[in-house]
Amino acid sequence: MAEKIKFTAAAISALESPKKGRIIYQDTDNKYLNLFVTPSAKTFYYIRKSFGHTMQIKIGAFPDVKLAKAKVIHNEHSDQIARGIDPTKAKREKRQEMSFADLFGDYLENYAKVHKKTWKNDENMFDNHLSSLSGMKLSTITGDHIAYIIRKLAEEDKKTTANRIISLISKVFNYAIHQKRLSLQNPATGMKKFSEKVRKRFLHPDEMAAFFKAIEKLKKKGNTGELMSDFFLMLLFAGQRRGVTMAMRWDEIDTLNQVWVIPGDKTKNADDNIVTLCEQSMQILRRRKNAQEKKSSEWVFPCKFDAVGQGHISEPKKAWKFIREESGLNDLRMHDLRRSLGSWQAALGSSMKVIGDSLNHKSLDITNKVYAQLTIDPIRDSVSAAVDAMTKAAEKGQK
Repeated sequence: MAEKIKFTAAAISALESPKKGRIIYQDTDNKYLNLFVTPSAKTFYYIRKSFGHTMQIKIGAFPDVKLAKAKVIHNEHSDQIARGIDPTKAKREKRQEMSFADLFGDYLENYAKVHKKTWKNDENMFDNHLSSLSGMKLSTITGDHIAYIIRKLAEEDKKTTANRIISLISKVFNYAIHQKRLSLQNPATGMKKFSEKVRKRFLHPDEMAAFFKAIEKLKKKGNTGELMSDFFLMLLFAGQRRGVTMAMRWDEIDTLNQVWVIPGDKTKNADDNIVTLCEQSMQILRRRKNAQEKKSSEWVFPCKFDAVGQGHISEPKKAWKFIREESGLNDLRMHDLRRSLGSWQAALGSSMKVIGDSLNHKSLDITNKVYAQLTIDPIRDSVSAAVDAMTKAAEKGQK
């Protein structure tokens, strides 16, 4: 039977340890708080008969667990019982609870890969920024944990990434709540995002010469250099997103009508996109076809050694680094080439409708567009005029 004493830090420290066995003490102020004293340790326990059984819940060893902390845990267990919750069952369920890594894996396989073309971005964000949450049980993740991650990203001037992380965590927890029917609170709810500036960077007239000069230097680096330089030029001349351009297939090209039909399973808005190709884009395609004369491929920009085994170029970071360093345009991103086409079209007086059609912006309704309905001449004229202006600016700068 337990000996009752008033628990104080000094009193517990003064208790002598037995040479063998154990002595049990009970706090006079907290009737379910007990202390097991053995030859090697003094350990707090919560002992109480309830829910038809005697529960003995280990709290922790003194002095690693302070007396004040032990009292707090004692009160938490008592509060659970008052609310009809068995602490031993709750503790067992917590041990069996999913970790954030478990939930994210479920979300990725059963939701993101099924419904999102950009699921790879989610996977990369998890790998690069959410490792600190991986092993945590879902119920233990709080807004403070997320705020710490967001604050670190903001300090690295990655506020846009921070916003995407907030959205991803919120989406994963909502998946758990609504799809998995888990009883959870979403710790990302109400988290304030950073304001984002719309990027407006594009190639200016006085930068064209340096850019094209770098392209010419890249072309001289063998077959791979020629492949990559044509890829970058296609980004500039066709104005499409990097991912779909890397995965451009020959069976998507209509050489007679000079259009590229991007199937809906590749596009951001899930609609087939019809891209008008100017003469410079057609020249690139002819070069690529000639380069594949001996060994044909289904891809316009094939790559035998791509990182993810897709058969086409996948991440041309090394070649793009060469372009930026050679041109001196260190702040230029690949997506800025797409933006450059639209900016030059606007500068030459093209309407927003024509620019939107040429870039296949999501906000435009193109679902019902087919060749019989699509007026492509104004779009091709606009694209051709912009590309002609860019190439002339490059030639002028090189003189």
